[in-house]
Formats: sequence, structure tokens, C-alpha cells
Amino acid sequence: EAEGAGAPGGKRPVDNGANDENSVDAKRQKTSSSANDVSSGSAPQPASSLAVQETLLQELVRRAARDKKQPLIVTPPTGLKNQQPLMARATLLVLLKDGVYMPEDKAEEVVRTMAERIDPQDVNKAAKWYDLTDKEARERLTWTIRRTFDGQELFFYVLPNSQNLNNLTPLEWRYVTAVFVGPKTWQFIPYPVKASDAAHVFTLYRGFYMKHESEKLPPPISQWNVEVLNLRATSKHETMFVKERFWSVLEAFLRKPRDRVLYNWSRWESRSKAQDKPKSPDKAARQP
Repeated sequence: EAEGAGAPGGKRPVDNGANDENSVDAKRQKTSSSANDVSSGSAPQPASSLAVQETLLQELVRRAARDKKQPLIVTPPTGLKNQQPLMARATLLVLLKDGVYMPEDKAEEVVRTMAERIDPQDVNKAAKWYDLTDKEARERLTWTIRRTFDGQELFFYVLPNSQNLNNLTPLEWRYVTAVFVGPKTWQFIPYPVKASDAAHVFTLYRGFYMKHESEKLPPPISQWNVEVLNLRATSKHETMFVKERFWSVLEAFLRKPRDRVLYNWSRWESRSKAQDKPKSPDKAARQP
């Protein structure tokens, strides 16, 4: 099997010195005037003025091996998951990986079996690659879904429902791709957006909500820009359709540039300033 960006021991993609993620915006491409330019009556722009925008997929492939990070899939907080068991971490993993629906308890049994069957050599490689213990590496591999885009493999890690999103670093937030959400706005408080609202969240990240088809859609969800995944039945044909729909929608999102203007890192900036602030002599003397 070919090893892709971010894989344990995978080949590092050629970066050509573009370590600054914004440097790609300075590149230019030649293009002819489009039909839209003609129909709108606007004059075609000079080719040299059209900047090449890097898609989120290109950014993930370019940076994954360098940063040794994985694209992340966020699951609803535990409190919301209990109200919407279809979005339990184990249920989502089995569905998005194998196209099979299982209740949380059954899915957890399958996940435990998956963990036991992971090759020790793969665990060792992942431990070295991600700088983890063997136990942590096995857990990481267990909750990872491998997908191929344009011949490049990416390894999506499904975060636990109990994950404290406040603990994610700015770099890790840049790797968040899909977010499964519940019908409560408080869940967006940890998100690094200029306003903790759904409009900004679902511009930076692709939102999803999963329910049984017979269930009524909660009012907030119907007003948000999220993809509703309806589970019509538990047959393999129906659940496989939900799986493929998820990856199709997410891929379309990944193939567009991400609007970084909406990011708000003030929480981390204030934390950094507090850490860098010099201690007074009295406080310094009391340090153990």
C-alpha cells in the first residue's frame, strides 16, 4: 500500500520552500477570460493579477507530513451525544469507515476488536512518527479512517465525544475538517471564530448532523449550514449510502480554499502574553 501524507513513515511531500501557509497566495497563474466575465460585462483581469488560492485539501496534503498531524473529525460533546446516540464516536467510526450502522455498545465492541488486530509493527511506526507511546499509537490508529484523494492518502482521526475542544491548539484547529453537531449554540464557544455562531463555524468547518429519517429536525439545525444525514434504515445498502454521502460532501468542502480571515486566535494570544509576562521579584522569589 502506498504511504501518503501524514502516514507513519510516509513520504514527505515536496514543499519547495513554501513553509509559510500564506506564501501560496503570492503565486500567480495565467488564465483566459471566462464566460462569466463576458456575460457580466466586466473586463477580464490581467493574468498576473489573479492569485492562485490553495484549497484546504492541498494545504492538508502539503502540511500533514511536515507537521505530523492528522485531519480531525469533531464529534458532539457527551451531553449532546447522549441526546443523539447516532453521533456517538464508535457509531460514527464504524459507519464512516465501513458503511455499517451499529448502536454505540455494539460499535464499541467492534472497535475493541479492531484495536486488538492492529499489527504491532504499525503501532511501532505510528509511535515513532507521532511521538506517542505504544498504547497511544494503537488508540490513534484504531480511531483513524484512511481516505484517498487524487492518489494521496489522508488519515482522518475521529475525536472522542469527551474531547475538551478548549485544549486544541491553533495548529490542531487548522486540521479540523468535519464537525458533527447537536442543536445547541453553547457547543461553539471553544471554536476559534470571530463570533461563536454557526455562520462562522460552518464557513471554516463542514457541519454534519445525523438522525433517523423519522425523527423531526430540531429548529436550530434547520437554520444552520449543515449537511443532514438521514438514516432511512439499517440495511447495508442504506448505511453505505450515508457513508458515501458524508465523504462526497466533505471532499467538495476540502476542494475549496478556507477563509482564514474568520479565525480568531485571541484566546491563545492572551494566554501566550500571560505566560511571557515577566514575574515580579516577590513572585519570582516564592517560586519553588
